[in-house]
Amino acid sequence: MVADGALDFAEEHATVNHRGKPIWQFLRYQVKSDQTAAFTMDVLSLPSFTRKAEQICYGRAISKGTAFFMN
Repeated sequence: MVADGALDFAEEHATVNHRGKPIWQFLRYQVKSDQTAAFTMDVLSLPSFTRKAEQICYGRAISKGTAFFMN
């Protein structure tokens, strides 16, 4: 939880792209006090960690394109 009431969390991991090449993904999630949620993803090549593409960003209102569930 941060000062503005948002819940921020992130994860990162190595994986492979659709061509089977190794990449590093950095994913960030934000759930904001205004009832919106945001997601960003950065993809880096391995082993050089150079950016593979522009950052992908999505933002949606909760219950209007974004839903949460517990598994």
